Amino acid sequence: MSVYIDNLMKPYKREKVCHMIADTEDELISMILTVGGKIENQIDAGTADSRFDVNERQRELALENGATEISKSQLAKICRERREAQ
Repeated sequence: MSVYIDNLMKPYKREKVCHMIADTEDELISMILTVGGKIENQIDAGTADSRFDVNERQRELALENGATEISKSQLAKICRERREAQ
């Protein structure tokens, strides 16, 4: 079981964000709370594409707390495989 952070840092408002996913919803929620995010900001909750956009500081905290860095193409592949499995 793992939490994954992609390496895409796209501009959003006044900061840069990337995507965070996890093997389970519980892991995803636990990590977003660990890094100071808000559950209500979850995108596509309960689906194969469930994720959070996280800023640079949250990304660093997630990595310090055991998240695995992956490429944006690896993240897309994981989500695609989940959709196909449903």
